[in-house]
Amino acid sequence: MRIAAVNRNAILVGGAETYLEAVLLELAGAGHQVAFVSELDAPAIGPRIRLPDGAPAWYAQALGRAQTLALLEAWHPDVIYLHGMDELATVAGILEIAPTVLFEHGY
Repeated sequence: MRIAAVNRNAILVGGAETYLEAVLLELAGAGHQVAFVSELDAPAIGPRIRLPDGAPAWYAQALGRAQTLALLEAWHPDVIYLHGMDELATVAGILEIAPTVLFEHGY
């Protein structure tokens, strides 16, 4: 299965990112293909979320919304695992690409 994870941050900010890192590594270990989309690119204030070797990653802050969505769509995910984004226009575009599951970590 092709699973694309989406998160606001690309760095290990807290529990949500730590969880996401562990899940992506386990999913890849179980034979799934994973990709990662982040709203923000990683500043130099912390380590990036570790991804499985060869997993594509796209950062909307660096690429822009249109290119990020085009790259995600071209990857053809079976499901998108959304962990939160502030940019609602990007979320709306993501929802058009594949079935999307939201894991809301906060309130």
